[in-house]
Amino acid sequence: MEKELTRNGEAIIRRSDEEIHEEAQANMWKFVFGFTEMAVIKCAIELGIADFLEKNQHQHVTLNQLSTSLACCSSSLYRILRFLINRGIFKETSTKYGEIGYVQTPLSRLLVKEGRNSMAAFLLFESSPVMLAPWHNLSACISSKDNNTPPFDAAHKRDIWKYAEVDSEHNNLLNSAMACDARITVSAIVNDYPKIFDGVKTIVDVGGGNGTTLRSLVEAFPWINGINFDLPHVVSVAPHANGMEQLLDHWWRLSLGLMELILISLMLSLLLLMLMVLYMLVVTCLTMFPKLMLLSSCGFCMIGEMKNAYKS
Repeated sequence: MEKELTRNGEAIIRRSDEEIHEEAQANMWKFVFGFTEMAVIKCAIELGIADFLEKNQHQHVTLNQLSTSLACCSSSLYRILRFLINRGIFKETSTKYGEIGYVQTPLSRLLVKEGRNSMAAFLLFESSPVMLAPWHNLSACISSKDNNTPPFDAAHKRDIWKYAEVDSEHNNLLNSAMACDARITVSAIVNDYPKIFDGVKTIVDVGGGNGTTLRSLVEAFPWINGINFDLPHVVSVAPHANGMEQLLDHWWRLSLGLMELILISLMLSLLLLMLMVLYMLVVTCLTMFPKLMLLSSCGFCMIGEMKNAYKS
């Protein structure tokens, strides 16, 4: 690495080709192992490290306490913690007995599963095999002649909503992930723009998922009546809350009402068809009746003449 001075006296650092190549290699190694951060954070969420530290936030938890409580290998857990601490997730401290202890950080508190501002569900959702499959299929999707098919649809042969309808585990992950975003967004709206809800009596959230957005609004503004409108398999697992209408019954009533209307319409159509057939039969009979009478009269006359001729 060499420094050169310009006319203004500013230093320009010129790097050799070897240094540029070494930096490129270092960056490539980052790309090769770029998935590890998501994988290790997912591991921490599934083990419940942040949850345990949050419950014991008034003390420095040792590695032995943590591994015993989580029922996992202490040496492996230590490596996980060292990796996360290096990235600002969790912090290493010393206990009053001189042992190494672990405490929460603002970043690790976002991994508490039941935390109000938790992002744990969102990370679990995006790191799930179902959501990673489209990324593994990305090149095939781009090289396909049918570029109108989204990568998720190409990987799973159906869109994300239909997939959630038949896979309850994925449906729960999806709803929980959307709830993470809703808690953060709605909190900002409620705190910064509360006056926009003055005079509002009813809010209908179309595609409201498990109702997190409406519950937050109803809790902040009790005079609002919330109506959560979503697909039956979504609303059926949505938790109940005061001030909110559960739309599963309304949904099925609407569906049943539509079915009844369709059934009545079919019955009326069938009845109309029968009446039309009956009408055509009547018209045909009335049209043919005079001709039949004329043929009958001619037949009787011919028979009479034949009898007279025979007698003579």
